[in-house]
Amino acid sequence: MLAALAADVHFHDTYFVVAHFHYVMVGGTLMALMAGITTGFRKCSVKCIAKAGARLSFIFTFIGFNVTFFPQFILGANVCPSVCDYIPAFADLNKISTMGSWLIAVGFLISLYVIVTGLLHGAKAPANPWAQKH
Repeated sequence: MLAALAADVHFHDTYFVVAHFHYVMVGGTLMALMAGITTGFRKCSVKCIAKAGARLSFIFTFIGFNVTFFPQFILGANVCPSVCDYIPAFADLNKISTMGSWLIAVGFLISLYVIVTGLLHGAKAPANPWAQKH
């Protein structure tokens, strides 16, 4: 999208670029990595984790991810530069974005707790954890 000159002139060095990069990289890789860890945990550690805790972690991370980076699209569309000195008119959206990052942190802390608890106190996983029970 930014290869088009008309869009690049408007969005260059704004939060739009930051938001787009993080939506692709964090959403596409980090969430997939966390899903792989929680899904493959039983096979790798021979222990089970709490599914409710894993779902809660995903919910916090997913909501926090969108609350963090979606306001940055709005900031970029309003030509807010991606620098450390914020324009006062954009303070509210920057605060919302910061609160979203806190939700992501809570999601990862929950995930860490679920993994450590599963390693220490999890029930023994069956030989084939993905076998369907009828």
